[in-house]
Amino acid sequence: MARSFGACLRQVRSVSIQMSRRVHELAVLLATSPGTVVTSAQRTVAQRTGAVGVLLIVTGVLLVSALEAYSTPFWHDEMYTAILSQLPDSQALSRALSDGVDGNPPLFYYLTRFSRVLIPDDHLAYRTPSIAGFLLVLVCIYAIVSTRVDRLSALAASSLLLALPVASYAYEARPYTPMVACVCCAVLAWQRVGHGHRNEWALGIGLAGALSFHYYAALAWPAFIAAEGARWYVRKTCRPRVWVALCLGALPLVLFRDHLATLREVYGQNLWAPPSPVQVITGSDWLFGVRHLGFVLVIGIATGIAYRIVSLRSPPQRLNTSTFAKNTAERWTGITEEEVLTLGLLAVPAIGVTVATIMGGDLDPRYMLTAVVGGAIGLGLLLGSAVAPIRWFVLFASLGAYALRVPGPASELLAGTLAQRTVVAAQLLETTIRKHTNLGVPIVVSDGLQYLPLTRYIAPDLRHDLYAVVDPTSAVDYVGSDSVDRNLQLLRGYVPLQIVDYADFASAHRSFLMVSSGERFDWLPTRLVRDGHDVTLVANENGAHIYRVAFVPSDPVR
Repeated sequence: MARSFGACLRQVRSVSIQMSRRVHELAVLLATSPGTVVTSAQRTVAQRTGAVGVLLIVTGVLLVSALEAYSTPFWHDEMYTAILSQLPDSQALSRALSDGVDGNPPLFYYLTRFSRVLIPDDHLAYRTPSIAGFLLVLVCIYAIVSTRVDRLSALAASSLLLALPVASYAYEARPYTPMVACVCCAVLAWQRVGHGHRNEWALGIGLAGALSFHYYAALAWPAFIAAEGARWYVRKTCRPRVWVALCLGALPLVLFRDHLATLREVYGQNLWAPPSPVQVITGSDWLFGVRHLGFVLVIGIATGIAYRIVSLRSPPQRLNTSTFAKNTAERWTGITEEEVLTLGLLAVPAIGVTVATIMGGDLDPRYMLTAVVGGAIGLGLLLGSAVAPIRWFVLFASLGAYALRVPGPASELLAGTLAQRTVVAAQLLETTIRKHTNLGVPIVVSDGLQYLPLTRYIAPDLRHDLYAVVDPTSAVDYVGSDSVDRNLQLLRGYVPLQIVDYADFASAHRSFLMVSSGERFDWLPTRLVRDGHDVTLVANENGAHIYRVAFVPSDPVR
């Protein structure tokens, strides 16, 4: 008995030692550049190990994003996606976009309409294209970086995105991650130009697809132009097919020029997010995480990449350049081109400020998300020259930061309360409202950004009393922008919501209950007080101020 037990322990120990050695071998191969001299079998194992690593990351992100998508309530912008996707036909959608109801091209809405046919839950259906887009981004970053450096650096570069704000847009029903995914596909195709004409086509389609999701994808164009120009200068050879692909990629700007003109006419006079030079810093801070440290990270990556371009005279031994080059000189100039592309993408905030200022458009950090592609690629290239412990640290730190998202939705899923997350906030506000009003009394939601989500999540009996009061002139006077009010005015032509002009509402009602958020676009309380109407605070709870308002009889519409 004792002998058999001892033999069992020895066998377990032997298996453990063999497994430890195998794991160590895999870790070494993962951290070894494919350009390093290894056997064909080892190279195959390294490729498969990297692929398994990407698959595990993508699977985990898919599960977390699906949970968040299913349980997170729509916010104002996402409500436009839901409303436009539910229009009866494509003609109605085209009319709504032609009127300027939303500022995005139509492709994303066709995807969400199709997704809704396959998936019964609205929250998950309208966010599925964004989830798919983010997963594609992770795979593309790995593929782009792993052709030049070791697969461990490629995994770390891909996982970096999990620690950045872009990961939250994986479950937002807006076209930001599909736009970034198309730019990543274009980078991957451009990297492989010369290995089949399909790559030139893929480059053009990727760029056109990005613009068909969001017009600010055009901010990535200078990066491709600079990179291809650098290749032309260094190698003294022009690739006409690539330039044609770059030109064809801009075709959506021509196709949707009427929509762009409408947006400029409707919203261009009083911008809600006017561009400012300081956004070069603040935009980078937001895009790359922690305030002020994000810009430092961008400067660090850009400096490292610039140093490689200017100072290195021969290809670093760790770089994997054998796949796309025939000799040492070609290999090194190929790396220079990619690094120029990386710098161009990192410069997207500066390009965005310049373009938005010239064109007179809004500029929000979300519109510049393509910059994170340059950050991820640049970090991967730099990690390729770092020692293995640093690469492992970046990988696990990024994965650990993302793992912090898991406990909340996971615990609610196990408790069976996950689905309730979409309505909890609205129910709390609804409870407060019911304490201070009776059915039939108008309830004005003074913040236009709060109104649309409430119309979806509040109880039907209160929904009939819910109003949004709009007045673009007052919005400009009190908050400096009329974009939200004009947006709601256009939207009311396509959905049966009670969106009423201020003068019409004041003429029809003498008193009402007002729900105020106190946020930036909440101009109505200030106007009512300055005009001398009776405004009485009756509650301040559950994230809202509740007022009872009575118009002064002598001049209700001043």
